[in-house]
Amino acid sequence: MASPVVKRSSESPGLGRTLGWVRAGLLTRRVQFALDLAVLVAAFALSYLLRFDFEIPAPYRERALIQLPVAVMVQFVSLTLTGVYTFVWRYIGLRELGTFGRAALISALPLLLLRIGLPQSFEAWRIPLSVVIVDTVLGFGGLVALRVFRRTLYERFERRGRARLGGTGRRKRTLLIGAGQAGILAVREIHGRGDTDIDVVGFLDDDPLKQGMVIHGVRVLGTTHDLARLARELEADQAVVTVAEADPRTVQEIVEVCQRARLEVRTIPGLYEVLQGKVSISRFREIRMADLLGRPPVRLDEEALERFLTDRRVMVTGAGGSIGAELARQIARFRPAHLLLYERAEFALFDVDRALRALWPELSIVPLVGDVGDEERLREVFEQGVPDVVFHAAAHKHVPLMESSPGEAVRNNTLGTEVIGR
Repeated sequence: MASPVVKRSSESPGLGRTLGWVRAGLLTRRVQFALDLAVLVAAFALSYLLRFDFEIPAPYRERALIQLPVAVMVQFVSLTLTGVYTFVWRYIGLRELGTFGRAALISALPLLLLRIGLPQSFEAWRIPLSVVIVDTVLGFGGLVALRVFRRTLYERFERRGRARLGGTGRRKRTLLIGAGQAGILAVREIHGRGDTDIDVVGFLDDDPLKQGMVIHGVRVLGTTHDLARLARELEADQAVVTVAEADPRTVQEIVEVCQRARLEVRTIPGLYEVLQGKVSISRFREIRMADLLGRPPVRLDEEALERFLTDRRVMVTGAGGSIGAELARQIARFRPAHLLLYERAEFALFDVDRALRALWPELSIVPLVGDVGDEERLREVFEQGVPDVVFHAAAHKHVPLMESSPGEAVRNNTLGTEVIGR
């Protein structure tokens, strides 16, 4: 038995897909024109029916048939001139509505001029003023309604399709903190997607005017002071800070409240990341230290630091404190010849010395017990260690605590710094 002959297309797969997209685009454009034509014709007919209480006299019916193609043609020309047919239906929004308004005015103006300027002998071409006005409102209102309906259908089917692909796992019950523009964008994208694991249960916003409002189907339930209570009542899994430029102190307070309520807290990406298309606004992330600083993080000039510190003798005073220990860890990355750790608290010095040796076992680390106020001890250290660079971090930094011992603060912070600088 002979094998069946299979006819292969000469088109490449990529070209075939491209042609398919082109055909689909033409079909969509044709459907769009056809629906617009149907709406405009129906609006014109309804305008005449309303003008004569649904009983159009025979002479006016004949005139209406003559005037109909003129009115529809003028309206199509205005739609084309204003760029309405360059819009993508599923992204129709408020900005596009303004364009429809301009198109309506542009189409009504020549029809009104024809009505006023033509003599009685051209009565068949003179559309009644009431018909022009009603037809403009109904026609362009119908075009907008058609596009809104198209967008609604698109988003509905898109959500269903993504939901099928995204699985049916448990969704995280989420409180959005901030009902401003960023919050609105976030909830709109969440509702527009079916593959997210986020279930928005409410907004929180400190603006009293927004309390009780419903935004995209989500109610503003209270302020940030109600966070702990609402998290318990709604059994929320996480809170998301949806404020484009949140005050660092506010973010820190929210983080503390969420920690007490055992609630995961996240935030939206930076606006520049969203605009550059790197992430979507609903791609929530963990709170970072930079969110609490209130300023961009400082980027170190690593090349200059390497030239400044590598193979040199570096001394850090107050090396056992939080600032001094971190300084020592950062300096160790640049492989100094010797790292001198000067600290008066023996246990703190032992701790940082052990930690640094574990991270950089090949580094020469010299722990030195001493007080920055002890000039004789410092002279001894400088004569024996001969440091090239000194990072002075020895200081009492807890201001409320030192207010009860101002003499010690002056002796350590001021006089100690003077001794180091000699």
